[in-house]
Amino acid sequence: MRGKTIVILVLVLVVAVTGGFALGSWYLRQDAKAADPARAAQEVTGPTAPAGSETVRVVKVTPEGEGVELPRIEVGFDARPKDTKPIEDGFSVVPQLAGTFTWQDQTLVFTPSQPFQQGRLYTVHLEASSVVPGVDGRWVDGKGTSWSFVAGGAASGVVEGIQFYGAGYQVAELGMDGSAQAGVPWPADKSLDDGIWSADGGRLLFQSGFLFTFDVSSQQVAQVIGLEQGEPEPYHASWSPDGRSVVFQRSGKVYMLSLSRSAAPKALGGTYKGAVYPAWSPDGGWVAVHASQGSSGELWVAPIGGGEPKRVADNVGGLRPFAWAPTGKSLAYIRGRGDKAELHIYDVPTAKDLLVGPVPGGQLYWSPDGARLAILTGNETGDLWTVSAGGQDAMPVARNVRGGQGTVAWSPSGAYLAYVDSKGHIWRVRADGDGAKQISGGTESWSLIRWAAQ
Repeated sequence: MRGKTIVILVLVLVVAVTGGFALGSWYLRQDAKAADPARAAQEVTGPTAPAGSETVRVVKVTPEGEGVELPRIEVGFDARPKDTKPIEDGFSVVPQLAGTFTWQDQTLVFTPSQPFQQGRLYTVHLEASSVVPGVDGRWVDGKGTSWSFVAGGAASGVVEGIQFYGAGYQVAELGMDGSAQAGVPWPADKSLDDGIWSADGGRLLFQSGFLFTFDVSSQQVAQVIGLEQGEPEPYHASWSPDGRSVVFQRSGKVYMLSLSRSAAPKALGGTYKGAVYPAWSPDGGWVAVHASQGSSGELWVAPIGGGEPKRVADNVGGLRPFAWAPTGKSLAYIRGRGDKAELHIYDVPTAKDLLVGPVPGGQLYWSPDGARLAILTGNETGDLWTVSAGGQDAMPVARNVRGGQGTVAWSPSGAYLAYVDSKGHIWRVRADGDGAKQISGGTESWSLIRWAAQ
């Protein structure tokens, strides 16, 4: 209502989604972009609906694109709607914003209570029975009008990763303009298997027969754990949030090991079959365990402080089809495969499981703000999708993305993604699929990328 402050309701983590994702939205946008521009313009600027019309058409939205400074959101219609309340009720923003609605002739104006956060991606959605979606391909998502913008700045920071340059490997950084800095050589006597960055980005944990850490600044290699006579190798290790401990799997069990004490590894509860992939929660209290057996597996959470693990789900398919939310209180995972794959969010403290909706199966990556998830489908190569944590606005944003761990990374603001293509080149793309740009060149191949602020 005019002048009245409201809270824009966005389904994030705790509201069930009764409908499926708009999996066809990307194709609708592409079809609209490929349409005859003259025809599209004619449709937008065609006969204007009479004042007070019961049905109105979206003809303009602002802001759009990158680096926008406009302090409000505007939706222009071809006529003043007779009843404005359904349109205001059908307006939402991800991430959620509090603010006020006003009308300026035929334009709906939403003014947020707080300024937009610089460098953050916002997605606006408008769905009401009295509104005909705009015909511009950037706006139509199959159900209503939807578009995105990045507030106050374009992509920034650097992408760091392992670069293979012909003579060997090095840890290198790459700017958004493609500029590279001098790299740190990888230890010549070490392979690089199952690598994972520490939370602060200063060290790598990796497998090379034994389990090692590599400090990028000092270039020092430290052995975490070796092998006693006849012991199996440790695999699939994961850092604690503070970087002082690690967890790893060996012979169907998950072990925790402090890096600052010369103590023996401590076995967590549970014995698992098949390959075991542990991941420490960001709040430090739990370890998620994916026990993969063939095309399926089970997902568990084991308490760090002791006690028996809880089984979250069975029929969890794929390689590492789970990811901790940034808060560490919930766990997103994919159950099933193919057209039966479904995204779930499991709340660890309450053990409540939320079915969000159908998705393409694959590996999951949370955005740093917890508002979105990226999904990488396939094995060797696949498609990269994004979806809001509540299930809205699912769309593919890139194709031909190299599979495996360390080929996708979110920007610190959550507005962009970096990914490695099948040729080993690094690209960056907005989280709504626009503005894809290759930022690495030459014949170098990259892996284990992470996006860091400058």
